[in-house]
This record gives sequence, structure tokens and C-alpha cells, in this order.
Amino acid sequence: MSKAGSIAGVFLFSALAFVMPGSWAQLVASRDLTSGWRVPQEHVPGPSSDSCPKVSYSVTPGDMGKKAPAAEGERLELQIMQISPPQLTIGEDFIATVQLKNAGTTTVLVPATADGAQLPGNAIQDEKTEEEYEVADVSFRLATGKDHRTPIFLSSAGALFADPDDKNSYVTLAPGNWVQIKLKGVVECGAAKCLAALQADSDGVLTAWWYQRLLTHKVSGCEENHGSIDVREVDSTPFRVVVHNSVKKAENSPAI
Repeated sequence: MSKAGSIAGVFLFSALAFVMPGSWAQLVASRDLTSGWRVPQEHVPGPSSDSCPKVSYSVTPGDMGKKAPAAEGERLELQIMQISPPQLTIGEDFIATVQLKNAGTTTVLVPATADGAQLPGNAIQDEKTEEEYEVADVSFRLATGKDHRTPIFLSSAGALFADPDDKNSYVTLAPGNWVQIKLKGVVECGAAKCLAALQADSDGVLTAWWYQRLLTHKVSGCEENHGSIDVREVDSTPFRVVVHNSVKKAENSPAI
């Protein structure tokens, strides 16, 4: 091989080494939650009324439970890709497509099953007194008005589930890969108490929040507990959107 050919070969090899990792990045799964989803069924029976005239119920929320540590090199990015209709109206529905991308250096598992009722139910003990499953959902926040200081959680619906003992119930996100999810929302306050009101805004800020957690159900004698352990939370980049007042409000406004 000539010297020129040798140099060209080294250059080609170096170029391929540079571009190949990027070529592995791809969409590996998509889920349309606008067509429906179901929560897993509980398979562990509650305390028997015959032996327990009084049952002690307790709930351990995620912010009080132990949070699962993030793996080294884990970094996820969440992005709102598009909304339909392209402009929001207060009180009206919308559909959003979000993308969860693995921007880190380690593989990440995220729940993949929309129909949680199909999960077999994994009893941790032979006596079937304890069970668990993972759930991930996406919530939307909308900031309108002066300075966009108070984002409001909107009503939204859609979740994905997984059985911790079954890796097939997860999407495996290798570095650079992503999953897309389509789900519904309503431009209205979805929280029990809202600190502000939504306003018409030509430059509103819509963000999404991925919340993944492990839900547990335990029964011990006459005690029953439902618990939650946070797995990961991811905030999206801001998505600028025009927000209109509701049509009904406009119709009821007095003529000037």
C-alpha cells in the first residue's frame, strides 16, 4: 500500500470511529397513552375480617420513603416534542408528545407497559404478603402571566408500569437512545390547591415532569401499608406556547 493510501485509510478509520457512536442513537420504543391505560391489580389479599376486627392502614409517600440512588453515569433528558393543537386554550384538552432520552453513559430501564392489569403480580414472599411494581407518569406544568413565576400543574392522564422481576416489562434505554410517549392533558389546574390562575399569554411556558417510583403493598397481621420509593425525576426543557382564554369566557364577556 502506498503512503498516500495508508494515510487515507487511517483518516477513514478515525472518521468512522468518530461518527459511529452517534449512529447508534435511535428511537427504541413509542407509547400512545391517549388510547387508554390501566393500573395493575393488587394480588396480595388484605387482612381477614374474621381475625382482624380492626385493621391498621398506613401510607408511606415517596417523599418520606428512601429514594433509590441513581446509577453512576445516569443522565436523562426530557423534551416536549409537539402539542396538538399547537396553541392552548384554557379549559380545553391537548395532546402532547414527549421524548425521554438517555444522555448518560449507562443503560437505564424505564417502565414500558401501558396495560398494568396484564402484569402477573409479583409476590415477594411465598405467603403473598408483599408485592410491588414500578410506575412512571408525565405531568405538565404551565406558567402564564407576568414573569411566569408560578407554574401550575395541569390535569393529565397516562402512566407506564413494570414488574421489577420482569425486565421485559421495561424499555431498555442504552446511551443515546430514547422513547417517545403521547398523552392527554387539560389546560386547567390539576392540583388540590392552585396558587395562581391561568391567564391568556402569547409566550407561556409549558414543561413536563417525568416521575418514576416503586409502589409497594405489604400486609402483616392486621396491618396494611402502601408505600412509595422514588426512583427518578426528570424535568423537561421549557416549551414556549401561546395560551388563549376559554371560548366560554369570551362568549360570556360583556360587549364593549
